[in-house]
Amino acid sequence: MSVEVAAPLLMLAEKEENVEIREFWDLSKGVTYTMNFPELVGKYCIGVGFPGWIFTADEQDDYVLALIQGYPRTFAFWRPGSKSFTSVDSTIPDCAFSDVTWHDGHFYGVSFMGNIVILDFTSDYYSTTAARVIMSQIPPRVACSNKVYIVYSMGELLVVNRDGCHNLEEGDDSYGVKQFRVYKINDSSYEEVKDLGNMALFLGFSATLAVEAPPGCQGNRIYFTDDCREAYFCMEPGGGKDMGVYNLIDGTIVLHYTGESYHKLTPPLWI
Repeated sequence: MSVEVAAPLLMLAEKEENVEIREFWDLSKGVTYTMNFPELVGKYCIGVGFPGWIFTADEQDDYVLALIQGYPRTFAFWRPGSKSFTSVDSTIPDCAFSDVTWHDGHFYGVSFMGNIVILDFTSDYYSTTAARVIMSQIPPRVACSNKVYIVYSMGELLVVNRDGCHNLEEGDDSYGVKQFRVYKINDSSYEEVKDLGNMALFLGFSATLAVEAPPGCQGNRIYFTDDCREAYFCMEPGGGKDMGVYNLIDGTIVLHYTGESYHKLTPPLWI
């Protein structure tokens, strides 16, 4: 989604010495807010793509709740009145989703294999037949990376390639962003985007967000958090190392949060 909002807050990791207190770092002001959140103790948290919100329940019944679940990371949805989530894996088998975004009544998903999938929820009846592949097997240099993200920005469907979540050299367990590439998807074609103008992307272990650069942020930047669970889960002290601001123009990386915040279950994430 592309919206005019303030920068999302960075929810810092749970602290062992005070697990009920959570800290939220304001990127635009450079200040940290402290709140008592006993409900989050030991919980697996995610960002939902609406800055400032963790999760709310809609009182209306004209909505769809969607998630990427389990392994191999299948897409499933639920609407009020349903007894359980409905998976689309029967329609699109062997499709492990890396990321999903919402735009104008549709979910758009990108798989680790490079399939761009559209899930249509504009009709009155939602079923697995609403899912269809609109692009299959994007060239490997676009999709075959450690992480792939998808987001709608200024009327364009963008796929973002993150390289560096795993070090493939034997005996080296280090990891960290090496490069981001952004691609614009048009039906069955793609085009690399090297200039986002005044837009900034926020991504990581949360819904990917595209915004016009708010105060304290810059355009043509990717603000990222540690999303390399396969790498950090077996490491001490956990995830939280691979965070920063990537300059899409010159490829440089600077820190956005200079403190230390690590956790194996829920490292810092955008909310």
